[in-house]
Amino acid sequence: MLSRRFIDTLKNTGKPYHKLAWEVGITPSQLYRLTAGIDRPAPGDPRVIKLCAYLGMSISEAFESDVENPQAQSNA
Repeated sequence: MLSRRFIDTLKNTGKPYHKLAWEVGITPSQLYRLTAGIDRPAPGDPRVIKLCAYLGMSISEAFESDVENPQAQSNA
């Protein structure tokens, strides 16, 4: 699951999502699906990798750890 910090950083860029998506190299639809929780990307997802590079974040910062998300542990 994408981390709250990652989503907040995207929101705080000050750019509309459609412009941000094109600058990053993904479609606005892909960005929407990621941020709305429709798509559940894995850490190797190229869309997340591109977004992290653009935002100056590490891949690990983009995802919730099991410690931050206790529900993930109980569902495992």
